Amino acid sequence: MWDEKGDYCEVIEFCAGGNLFSLIKSTGKLMPGEADCFFQQLMRGVKYLPEIGVAHRDIKPENILLTIDGVIEITDFGSCDCFRMAWEYDARMISGVRGSEPYIAPEEYTETEFDVRAVDMWACGVVFVVMRTGRYFWEMASKAEDELYACYLEDRRLESGFAPIEAFHKVGNSSLRIDLVGLVITLNY
Repeated sequence: MWDEKGDYCEVIEFCAGGNLFSLIKSTGKLMPGEADCFFQQLMRGVKYLPEIGVAHRDIKPENILLTIDGVIEITDFGSCDCFRMAWEYDARMISGVRGSEPYIAPEEYTETEFDVRAVDMWACGVVFVVMRTGRYFWEMASKAEDELYACYLEDRRLESGFAPIEAFHKVGNSSLRIDLVGLVITLNY
């Protein structure tokens, strides 16, 4: 669709529930059942994208709209990458940084090419953490730029784990949720 100036516009359905960021901001953090429901929907949407050769590259609560019934809609594909055309079988490797800190995956800060499908998974893990805690574990997934992220890298090697993830027990999370966060927020480079 084009507007009166001739600019191309994308039209999506109206989502009367606002966005996930506003919900988290108003409540401080989400209850386990709410976060699980939204996360499951988010993972279904993000699972579909690689099937059509697309990586979103800016998954964050502000880009997750909510219907009045609590159904999520992923929006804002302005940073997306097409890593495989419909007739191709193999994914192209990508390089460069896109998205919003702290949701940007660490491999994006490297000089090497990476599998762009993994960066959306990383962002989903960060979204889950924000839903359950109401805060970020770090501001930027770069060891050189963020001391908390450097601690995360170091603590992941220890048997005791990264304290903020292990502290999930204190906010009503099961071992399964802790394992999930550990799996999704994994280094892929």
